[in-house]
Amino acid sequence: MPKVVTNKAKAVKAPRAPHIEYFQGSDKLYYFHLIGANGEIQCASEGYSSRANLLTGIRDFKINVSLAITRKKK
Repeated sequence: MPKVVTNKAKAVKAPRAPHIEYFQGSDKLYYFHLIGANGEIQCASEGYSSRANLLTGIRDFKINVSLAITRKKK
């Protein structure tokens, strides 16, 4: 019987850029998470009553984060 050779190399996932994921919870509120390059949740939002409010919250979050980074560089 022929010998079966298996590849024992581990699959390595390429790092992914930080990104925002949003979803509707079981309580019918909308939430977002900032997901880091390592795939872990770095920040979790409050609950929003509508998708429109959620998108406004994400926009404001991005603005505030960029302002914080700009201030830190000075």
